[in-house]
Amino acid sequence: LDFNLDQVETQLNPKEYFRINRQFIIAMSSIDEMKSYTRSRVIIKLKPASHLDTIVSVERANNFRDWLEGML
Repeated sequence: LDFNLDQVETQLNPKEYFRINRQFIIAMSSIDEMKSYTRSRVIIKLKPASHLDTIVSVERANNFRDWLEGML
């Protein structure tokens, strides 16, 4: 891509995609499993699986929970 994640994030539907940290924007449909991690953080198992840890940052954890609740 010729864009950084900040730019990509603005082009995606916020109902379907969420930026969980500085490295990842995930799609709701890609979430396979979620588990509590440290300090209110969440680790997410994606489908297809990533070889990198996909952990919601502390700064984004509350917004992530709000995003999930909006999808119910």
